[in-house]
Amino acid sequence: MVGSGHVAIPPKVWAEASSELIKSTNACESFHDHFKSNFNHSHPNIFIFIDSLKNIQSEIYIKLQNIHKPNSCHNNKLRMRQQLLNQLIQNYKEKNYYISLLKNSFPLLPNHKIINRMKSIKKLLI
Repeated sequence: MVGSGHVAIPPKVWAEASSELIKSTNACESFHDHFKSNFNHSHPNIFIFIDSLKNIQSEIYIKLQNIHKPNSCHNNKLRMRQQLLNQLIQNYKEKNYYISLLKNSFPLLPNHKIINRMKSIKKLLI
């Protein structure tokens, strides 16, 4: 019910702050492209179609079995970015707004939108 104060899905479910979350809506398009690439034309043979579904089911089963394993980041730059985001999220949860930390974290991006947003938050808090 709108305006009643009761929320069906609390914000902790859909607005989680995490550096590991993928912030993109391309998963559906990616799946569709991957699925479509299994066929040569728009009306494939039923056996080819079923075989493709079995292959995708196997891939998804393997991914689901490995979902609870920690996601090891092989890219050093990405790993450092995740560590930075974890630190920023922790600081935010502790109500510590460090503009200098952001400036040091993004030295090549002095006018980055995150820094500008944090500056505006700092002005509101003062």
